[in-house]
Amino acid sequence: MYQYHDVPKTIYEELEKSPSKGQYFNGEIKDKFGFDREN
Repeated sequence: MYQYHDVPKTIYEELEKSPSKGQYFNGEIKDKFGFDREN
């Protein structure tokens, strides 16, 4: 599991509403925010 840092609330809310979570994540979050991998 990964924990992303400093993702704005609006981005998270749009992810929740998106019909394609993977597509939204790849376009709006991945490679744009720092993250930690949780064990």
